[in-house]
Amino acid sequence: MKRRTFIAAACVPAFATRANANLYPSRPIKLVVPTSAGGIADFIARSAGEVMARSLGQPFVLDNRPGGASTLAANIVAHANADGYTLLMGTEFNMATAALLRKDIAYDPRKDLLPIGVLAKFPLGLIVNAKLPVRSVRELVNYLRARPGAVNYASAGAGTAYHLAAEMFKAQNDVQIVHVPYAGGAPMATSLIRRDTEVAFAALNTYLPFIRSGELRVLAIANERRIPLLPDVPTFAEAGFPAFDASMHLGLASPSGVAPDIIHRLHAALAKVWADETYRTRMATYGIETPAPHTPTEYAERLAAEARRWQGLIAKNKIRME
Repeated sequence: MKRRTFIAAACVPAFATRANANLYPSRPIKLVVPTSAGGIADFIARSAGEVMARSLGQPFVLDNRPGGASTLAANIVAHANADGYTLLMGTEFNMATAALLRKDIAYDPRKDLLPIGVLAKFPLGLIVNAKLPVRSVRELVNYLRARPGAVNYASAGAGTAYHLAAEMFKAQNDVQIVHVPYAGGAPMATSLIRRDTEVAFAALNTYLPFIRSGELRVLAIANERRIPLLPDVPTFAEAGFPAFDASMHLGLASPSGVAPDIIHRLHAALAKVWADETYRTRMATYGIETPAPHTPTEYAERLAAEARRWQGLIAKNKIRME
């Protein structure tokens, strides 16, 4: 009798999961964004949410949770109900490299989060103050080699994509340049304009007004091809540095355990975002690319590859975030 009761009870959650998947979504979906409202990630989330809402028939409600270099948002989603109604805007940091850099995160990115697909790609640019007497990557390398430790570079904080990109550049080109971390893209831009720092790797959206005004200069773009926004700026490969590869991706993720049928519906809605011409045009305005579609498996494989790619550099340079 006890065995029969146990089996019956065990069947209820499975039946309920299938029923919920068939009805999904029946209420608004919360998208947890790891930045403050008004920033570029918030803009991407709202733009993508509009397209997905039309496809799914329910609105996307943004929940901005900055903090912990994007790990606060990831922790919230990692411990949310696995019903498809709480999603994460994921980054390489909160879904791949955070565990390599921080001891205090309260979730396991690979076990607690389920990648769904990529929303946008930010090719990183090598940006310098326009008064620095260099106009190419090669000239910068030569300039830095002649002045070891005399030039500062800005980042958005220890362990961020901007920091790791600069450390990779240092390692590949045997140059010495001093790291000065800031709390985000805006203070980085201010430091570059004032020449408190003279070099940075960064996504371009924050810097476009200063690039257009001539205060800052982009030497190269870490991308497979030139971007329409800055057609005269070469890729690193074109500049003679094909080994350098650094970009940021924003993606969609759920708590682990969400029903496959629900993940399938979310991924299908995400495919509508990739195909939406208005979304693609909005992104291109800020130098953001809409990448080729990723299946959940492909996105998970990409994140795992990113963790492997940075692991050696992080260990060798003892990069930590506390």
